[in-house]
Amino acid sequence: HTNSFIATDVEWFADTRVNFLSFAYPYGGIGTFGMSFLAFSTGSELITNEEDPNGTSGLKWSAGGMALGLTYARMLTDKFSFGFTGKLVQESIWDMTSSGLAVDIGAFFRPGYWGSMRFGFMIKNFGADMRFTGGQLGDALWRPDQPGGTAPIDVEYLASPYHLPTSLNIGAAYNIIDLPSQRLTTTAELLHPVDGAEKVCLGVEYIYGDIFAIRGGYQYDPDMEDRGDESTTERMTAGAGFKYAGLKVDWAFQDMGVFGLGHRISIGMDF
Repeated sequence: HTNSFIATDVEWFADTRVNFLSFAYPYGGIGTFGMSFLAFSTGSELITNEEDPNGTSGLKWSAGGMALGLTYARMLTDKFSFGFTGKLVQESIWDMTSSGLAVDIGAFFRPGYWGSMRFGFMIKNFGADMRFTGGQLGDALWRPDQPGGTAPIDVEYLASPYHLPTSLNIGAAYNIIDLPSQRLTTTAELLHPVDGAEKVCLGVEYIYGDIFAIRGGYQYDPDMEDRGDESTTERMTAGAGFKYAGLKVDWAFQDMGVFGLGHRISIGMDF
């Protein structure tokens, strides 16, 4: 068991980015502890309204979010392990914010009597509903019968609560080739979000010499509508990785349909 650090930068569509940092520390026979930080950011835009449709005021707005997580994981046997992450989640739109607590729970099982076959499942973002407060939701109102010379009443509009993007992920992997110098692994995953249809992901990875890897993937998402002759429900991914002396570098891209390509690069280290 070794310490592990990873940093990931995801260039998504419409000037949005996701950055992720994590650190894992194995502590004897007790288990592995970890910390993680995820940040989501968007590009800023000019504020427009009926009086200023062109945004000549120069004021801008943006949206974003972050999640700070603490993780614990442990192998109970040589075939079964589990882990969970508690997260503090915060999101913002303009000058309004919402915050809450969530948890990820996962497990990994390798039977041993089906060769290299292994299974995993995870429940992501399980937590209470969140609600935006502050900023533009605050206002000062005058009562029709309010006496003269008195101040208006400070009020805050009550925003509707919304669900966290909770999902159940179930996956399996199997090594078609499993030699000391090379390995070919296939994967299949079923994603069931609470607010959408089931998604299917298939993948393949070839590793040579435990140094170089190439990867390919396929995703079927029925929530995405096809546009004429162009299929947006089906998307392809590809990537490559390199590892040497504990240093790991991975790059991947995803076909985002009408939004172009999304890029992801990760740098990690085991020490």
